[in-house]
Amino acid sequence: MDSPLAVLAFLIAVAVAVVVLVLGVILLSPRPPLAPSSPRRQPGNRDAAADVAAIAPAPLEVAAERSAAIAHPLLRNVEYRIFDETLQPQTLDEMDEEILADIRARIRDVDTLPTVNLKISNLLRDPNSSAKKVAELVSTNPLLSAKILRAINSSYYALPKQVTSVGRAITLLGYNDVRSLVIQDSLRKALPAMLSPRRIRDLWLHSTAVSACAHHIAVHILPGEDHDMFTMGLFHDIGKYFFPLLDTVGRPSEDNPQLIQEEQLYGINHALLGSLVARRWKIAELTVKGIEYHHHPWCLPPESIPAECLRPAFILCLADVICRILGYGGEVIEVYPLRQEYFRHFGLAEDIGMLVTSALVNEVERARANVESYIGS
Repeated sequence: MDSPLAVLAFLIAVAVAVVVLVLGVILLSPRPPLAPSSPRRQPGNRDAAADVAAIAPAPLEVAAERSAAIAHPLLRNVEYRIFDETLQPQTLDEMDEEILADIRARIRDVDTLPTVNLKISNLLRDPNSSAKKVAELVSTNPLLSAKILRAINSSYYALPKQVTSVGRAITLLGYNDVRSLVIQDSLRKALPAMLSPRRIRDLWLHSTAVSACAHHIAVHILPGEDHDMFTMGLFHDIGKYFFPLLDTVGRPSEDNPQLIQEEQLYGINHALLGSLVARRWKIAELTVKGIEYHHHPWCLPPESIPAECLRPAFILCLADVICRILGYGGEVIEVYPLRQEYFRHFGLAEDIGMLVTSALVNEVERARANVESYIGS
């Protein structure tokens, strides 16, 4: 018979073997991947900028983290048109000098934007302004006041009680939406008389949708320097309003993109014409450049755009494409894909569906509803 010590040694060896076996099973068993943890602030770290940089997601992560990317039916099977790269839109420097001189002479007679409306718009951009100050200026324009009240009392908001105070209407609508209505009122007074109400309505709705979309992208998807994307969006298609002032110089080919057809018909496209009109109105130069280059991201490489205009031009073009896909396309519905170099440059996925969130769609729809109420549609 074995001695007690030998038995004890045997039992200890068995126990150790069992423990080793159990640990091996645990360690070698497949385990679900751990969810990535958010970076934590280190104790004693007083560098606020570093904290923000540490916890701020990269642009590509923004849409994913929001989990708000929506499966909009119109985003599933987008039918992009193929762009013939041999057809490049011209620049102002490449235009026929006589045609350009004639166009400049014609827009010289375009009415300037109302001074009071410009003051209202600037006040609405000032974060230190008050609704009371804005309301005092707005009240000097009874028609504008009435239309702002009409917008807030529309069925879209379905308020339980009618709003009768312009100041309260401004507060409820929000400064950006009011600024959109103010600028639309300004444009209405400066537009050529030969434009049909239907065409004006379509252009306004599209520009307003692009404005809201561009603002959302600039704040939530590609945050950076404030270039007032809201205003750029409102003015991006301004050139289309002024084609009736021009003579035709040729016949367009319907197979070509809209920009090229405009050049064939008038000798200039709406992006260049819009930049000329905006400069005539003394609008900020960066906005003028944003208007001029807002179609480049689908037809020309990033180096074709001045560095300071690259981000706003890309945002405008992206917003324009998104709004066309969502049905806010204005009078012409054609969608060309943006060039891959721009998405790579800004670190974004090329799938536009990844960028369209419920919040973005809500902002666009709200802006559209306000304009429709404002113009009495």
